[in-house]
Amino acid sequence: MKLNPYWISGFIDGEGCFAAYARLGKGKKDQQRNYDLNISFELGLRLDDKKIVEKIKETLGCGYINIYPPTKKKLISHPNDKPQIRYTVRKIKDLALIIVPFFEKYPLQSKKARDFEIWKELVKFFYEKKHLQDWDYVVYLSKKLKSIRQYDSPIIPRLAPRKEKQLHLL
Repeated sequence: MKLNPYWISGFIDGEGCFAAYARLGKGKKDQQRNYDLNISFELGLRLDDKKIVEKIKETLGCGYINIYPPTKKKLISHPNDKPQIRYTVRKIKDLALIIVPFFEKYPLQSKKARDFEIWKELVKFFYEKKHLQDWDYVVYLSKKLKSIRQYDSPIIPRLAPRKEKQLHLL
């Protein structure tokens, strides 16, 4: 049985994550550039919520599920340290053609909508292979996504709006 898409959107508002991390390194051969982007849509819950995670995966029709045991190497044990289940979508095609349209059609209502708008731009940029021409913009967006999660922290400065001209690494 598939779930109501509006319910999924609300659930993801509280429990989901639109993640991205970008960096540019140098490869070993001839100083070749190495583009590293990890971009994903994730939902992590305690294992006793396995059925709902499986229904969300079935409804969206993409991604994979992993189960993680409780962490054993913690300095302080926590009574809520339970096995975890994580639903993850990483394939850029699935992100661009399934996840982005889903949340455009059934929009998020919380602060997470800000995360999604930045994340969506990263997905589109990679899906259209524009990252090969403007890696600086990819790094800028991934940093902006990370900083926005701090919300209104006085310690973390906001990123300034993107300038039209940027130094290109290519």
